[in-house]
Amino acid sequence: MARRRRGRRPRGRDGGSPRRTRARAAWRGGGLRPRQHGKDPFPRRSRCRRGRGPFRVREHGEGTRRRDARGRLPARFPASPADPYALSKWRAEEALREIAARTGLPVTIVRIPLTYGPGVGGNFRALVRLADSGAWLPFATLRNRRSFVHVDDLAQALLLAATHPRAPGRAYLAAHPVPVATVDLVRTLRAALGRPARLFASPAFLLESTATLVGMGDRMRRLTRPLEADPQALMDELGWSPRVDIATGIPGTVAAFRAAGGP
Repeated sequence: MARRRRGRRPRGRDGGSPRRTRARAAWRGGGLRPRQHGKDPFPRRSRCRRGRGPFRVREHGEGTRRRDARGRLPARFPASPADPYALSKWRAEEALREIAARTGLPVTIVRIPLTYGPGVGGNFRALVRLADSGAWLPFATLRNRRSFVHVDDLAQALLLAATHPRAPGRAYLAAHPVPVATVDLVRTLRAALGRPARLFASPAFLLESTATLVGMGDRMRRLTRPLEADPQALMDELGWSPRVDIATGIPGTVAAFRAAGGP
């Protein structure tokens, strides 16, 4: 039996997590079953909490709302998940709302963009590893604006969602209010890693098409397309104040990456 290396999470066939891979397979099979990977387990635990004293559920997941033409996620906008993973998250939210309506269980939903900071994994760690490679990267003209949130700011947002009296029954977007272009993010990463920028220009559609051929289209689209989240409601209603921007947070992220023996 093959032994999995310690400290490495298993990956799906398309480079994503096994959960995402199963969800996509269910979606493509026509069964619309990705809810099995996002809807059932958490609400089941929520139902088990009935009658056990004060408790508040915070469901936090990636944005499931519909973007406008510029890729922005307004603070108040109808949900419209565009892929199986987002659909599973949205169905989990709907299930929790149903439980809250029946039982009075306080539920607050916090939607988050790509998270970074010491110890993060997933797509951001993969991007750090790519930036640390020293290879020339085709991102010089990617001026798309994307939102991020540092783990420290996210922790504060989740704490407010769990304790603030105005939070139950609400859904919020937790993101730093200043979005960042992919080219600027890569330059910041490489500067923190002590690498030269080494960027050249390539059309976004060509990058997406090429990545799709090797099963990494979803990852590439997260780099080439805009996604701006509006955190104003979280800031106004709960007093959330994100303090860590990309320029401040990247050095600590890179230092933790190095300390962990990256890549």
